[in-house]
Amino acid sequence: MKKSIAIILVLLVFALGAAAGLLGAKWFIEYRMHYALSSPKALAEVVTIRMSAELGLDGDQRRQLAPIVDETRRDLLKLRAQVQPQLEEIFTHSEGKIRALLRPDQQKHFDELVRLRKEHWAKPRTE
Repeated sequence: MKKSIAIILVLLVFALGAAAGLLGAKWFIEYRMHYALSSPKALAEVVTIRMSAELGLDGDQRRQLAPIVDETRRDLLKLRAQVQPQLEEIFTHSEGKIRALLRPDQQKHFDELVRLRKEHWAKPRTE
């Protein structure tokens, strides 16, 4: 009896540890993604750190990489400014089609999702 209780306790501790590890990993990944997507500059920083780690870059290479990543970030911001009107047209068209499929209660929720998307993309991305 005592041996089976000990085995159950060991399994329970193992299961709780595994669950805590999974939740911790999930939280860490979500945190990193949120940070990386919080601003273009943060994303450039994450890209630089990840490339440095994965490629084993030395200090001099990291210093040379940072301006390349930053230049790419600026070029992408310029491109986004150019294509943003076309993207908005595509989104507006598809939103109309989606809205036509929805019930009135779903349309209200969908309108809120659209509002949040527009609010997010209206933020200046010059950082």
